[in-house]
Amino acid sequence: MVKSNLLTGFASALIGIVFLCSCNGGKVTPPVIGSIDILEEGEPEYVNYNNEKEISLADKKRNLVEIYEGFVGVREKTGNNDGSDVERFLAHEGLGKGYAWCAAFASFCLDSAGFENGITAWSPTAENKKALVYKDGHFSDMPEPGHVFTLYYPKKKRIGHTGFFNGWADDNIIETVEGNTNDKKSREGDGVYIILRPIGTIHSISSWYE
Repeated sequence: MVKSNLLTGFASALIGIVFLCSCNGGKVTPPVIGSIDILEEGEPEYVNYNNEKEISLADKKRNLVEIYEGFVGVREKTGNNDGSDVERFLAHEGLGKGYAWCAAFASFCLDSAGFENGITAWSPTAENKKALVYKDGHFSDMPEPGHVFTLYYPKKKRIGHTGFFNGWADDNIIETVEGNTNDKKSREGDGVYIILRPIGTIHSISSWYE
């Protein structure tokens, strides 16, 4: 009985294929509802219905940190907001070399990790007012690596620099990874650096994870 059922099913499948061929000029185009990976011996069984693995939020966060930390050590070519990586950050925002690029760096890294964000090359856009975790000395939540900090410059009357919060170095000192700075913590620097900043000098820290 089992053998008979199998033969019947196989015959039905062949008839279906012949029908599809006759209705489609001889080309079989079955509906694609996903894919099953061909497994090597010893590999776990995995059915991939979207042809790509779903990435969890935690994985995306880790990926973001790896991305921006991977750029530590990048330097401008001539000290004039140029060089291959710097120009890549700026091009991501539709700009050529020569522009300040701290915000472009943040946007490039977030986008590369799959986080949609409203950051442009204009540093005031780096503050996500809808997801602030810290503002002018007040915490609403604990910042996480990958959150974006901003610095406010009274003479400019606006946010003038940005980068990534990367953790706590001490009780009141945060570690950051930021572009267009230097070892003197300038907002007009020459590369991507790890910087230590007192939390009291930080204007805001916000999340672009949502």
